[in-house]
Amino acid sequence: MVKCDVCGEERATVDWRREHLPIQMADDVLISAMPTVPVITCESCGERYTDERAEGIREETLKTIRAAFDAGRLKGLALHEPQ
Repeated sequence: MVKCDVCGEERATVDWRREHLPIQMADDVLISAMPTVPVITCESCGERYTDERAEGIREETLKTIRAAFDAGRLKGLALHEPQ
């Protein structure tokens, strides 16, 4: 158990979950990344949230995808038109 950032009780757990992270690369290019981030759930107050670790993971995912896109390394992806 860890301390909850909301209520301060030491009754929170951390689970690592995959989340959907849409990344708009251009007007007609939307990439969907699926980073795994820590999700904190407090048994005392019921809050569920992410912290700065998750934000860092999201930022690193964005940076990696944008660098690959800019370098032309994403050309082999199957692109799907919105329906």
